[in-house]
Amino acid sequence: MNEMEDMDHIGQHLQMNDMRKKGLFTDGLIHIPAENVSLPIHKAIMASCSNYFRSLFTWGMCNREYENDVLITGVSAKTMEAVIDYAYIQSVDIHAGNVEDLIAAADRFHMFGLQKNCTDYLVNELTVENCIGIKMFFDFYSCTNGLKRTNEFISRHFTDIAETSQEYLQMNFENLKEIISNDEIYVSDESEVLSAVLRWIKHDMENRKCHFAELLSVVRLTFVNQSYFDVFLTTTHGIFNQCANSRSILEKAKDLKNRIRSTDSIICDPYENMLRPRVPREVLFVVGGWSSSGVVNSLETFDRYTGRWYDAVSRMPNTRAYHATVPLGSVIYVIGGYDGARYLASVACFCTATQTWENKARMHFQRCYVAGVELKGKIYVFGGFDGRQRHDTVECYDAKSNQWNDVQPMLQCRSDCGATVSGCLIYVAGGFDGTHCLSSVEVYNPSTNHWTMLTNMSVPRSGVSIMAVDGVIFAIGGYDGSIRLRSVEEYKPFRNVWSEVESMNVGRSNFSAILFDQKIYAIGGYDGSVTSSHVECFDSKTKKWSQKCPLKTGRSALSACVVSDMNNAKEFTCLGRDALVTQSPINE
Repeated sequence: MNEMEDMDHIGQHLQMNDMRKKGLFTDGLIHIPAENVSLPIHKAIMASCSNYFRSLFTWGMCNREYENDVLITGVSAKTMEAVIDYAYIQSVDIHAGNVEDLIAAADRFHMFGLQKNCTDYLVNELTVENCIGIKMFFDFYSCTNGLKRTNEFISRHFTDIAETSQEYLQMNFENLKEIISNDEIYVSDESEVLSAVLRWIKHDMENRKCHFAELLSVVRLTFVNQSYFDVFLTTTHGIFNQCANSRSILEKAKDLKNRIRSTDSIICDPYENMLRPRVPREVLFVVGGWSSSGVVNSLETFDRYTGRWYDAVSRMPNTRAYHATVPLGSVIYVIGGYDGARYLASVACFCTATQTWENKARMHFQRCYVAGVELKGKIYVFGGFDGRQRHDTVECYDAKSNQWNDVQPMLQCRSDCGATVSGCLIYVAGGFDGTHCLSSVEVYNPSTNHWTMLTNMSVPRSGVSIMAVDGVIFAIGGYDGSIRLRSVEEYKPFRNVWSEVESMNVGRSNFSAILFDQKIYAIGGYDGSVTSSHVECFDSKTKKWSQKCPLKTGRSALSACVVSDMNNAKEFTCLGRDALVTQSPINE
């Protein structure tokens, strides 16, 4: 149907509804006895959008006494008028004052289009304060789609709901257990779930303490922060001391946590609630690189709960190293690099939702040893090497138009540099100009399209990674022309100076550094003799490095990114990749 035909169709429906309201050519009445109101209708139109009325009118044809006068009880005349309007014009004014009555009527009269419109309205109105009530409402009327979407909202905002919502405190035991049993509720730490259980219990201690053990049984107790767990055992002693089942569960958790600490390992079992990890809200991806066997096309993902790497099922269509990887939402862009024979201008795009690859617009220049970042929904790439020369050029990608545009070049040619975003500015540091390893640093302001030179780093760093954390820029590792560096220095823009902080455990260049779980992860790289699988993380608050589980495949010239709020994060993490995990070094 073209646009003109569509307009004609809408006009015909409006005319029919206008005739209905005037009582023209109608052949039936819907009578609301409680208000003594009769509403004229065309039976064919009502039957065409409702199995309820179709059955009613079919039966009515065999019972002449009721053929033209249908009695409807339990529905107000105002609601019935809105239902009839929808039958004629597939539209109705839905608002907070009528949505509950309309969805009840839609359920009763089997008007699924109206029910969907009401569901969409309520889902768009979801807040931390009202989502539990809306969940109960959808559950009562068996609105499967609305219930699914509301449960997703609750999962994503669980901590805020549990801490602030009054509806949360009023919900029943069965619904609370259902919510906290969900693998995919978003929590930064399992202590948030344990705290939520305690808040609900304490709201009505006498009537709810009997549920304590059953709720504890679905909390992932071995993943609760140790300091919180110790305080919990002390402060709730009076509650669980009255219940043998609660004591037994907590003692088992205590023993398991002691075992984990003593063996310096994470023990996970998807078939045992206490040892079953949640699905993380963020997934760390490592893409491509150069291994001992050459350029690779494999991906690995990291689960923060298990502390373990997993091979992704999907692989890149082609091998790629010395590339940039930048996420836009749940889509990962893999840009430029080297495939073992060619310097690349191509861009491969990985949709994490479907696990499929697609080619995007090529850059204007071939760029190996390229750096890339995202700012305000656009991708920026810096410098690189095309097989003949190092670039000072910069390109910006707009995903909506699938186009690359040139922006102001850098003040210095460089490949192998690092790039990061802080606030609305992009910092680029280090690299190689074809002759020298560089210590220079410059900052780009996209709003003015202008570059400014900053204070040099204390040492040259090619193959460096830089990362911004809370307004501080960290320059990590790299190659100074003679050795792979362990050293790390930080830059505070308001002081315009660099100062050293604690060094990494392993010197490395051409590695990837990424901010994940509020820490900087340094992943893989070249240590001067081999492509490394070594991974360590830096806590910017304590200024300390700690070792993490090594990559499954040692690789340098890799790239990494973090994708948040994925609907299918499970497919890339423990519960989707492992039946049983029994080892992973940790140093928390």
